Amino acid sequence: MTNISRFIAIALIMLSLTSCKDILLCSIDSFPKLPEKSFNEACVNTKYSEKLYFEDPKYKDTDNDYYIYDLGDVGILPKGIYCTLYDTDKSITFDGTPSEKGSFTFTVNLKIKHVTKGLGDDEDEICNSTASHSYTIVVK
Repeated sequence: MTNISRFIAIALIMLSLTSCKDILLCSIDSFPKLPEKSFNEACVNTKYSEKLYFEDPKYKDTDNDYYIYDLGDVGILPKGIYCTLYDTDKSITFDGTPSEKGSFTFTVNLKIKHVTKGLGDDEDEICNSTASHSYTIVVK
């Protein structure tokens, strides 16, 4: 085997190992996590606020990576309650003044996209992930 052939073989092996490493990092326990949580009871015509923090195990604070957090359809919240996603502290806030009584079960669908800067801000499709969890707010 010539030196050039050895170099090419080693380069191919290194490239394949790097790709596998990225795939493993993105697949082993790296999905976002929404916590188990019991929401406080709300009262009709009274200001309500509740905060839900989520975890993103893939998050790394670098100059070359950033994350796009997206809140999918949440479902039916009590009238007057709205939810807002805050990516700076990785939280979702439910607040407002409910105007109707009842028990409201809804599902939070959180989507996370990992983007690496450079090369046209390519999205890392392998590392995109989602989390869903159901919660209930009771309004009295």
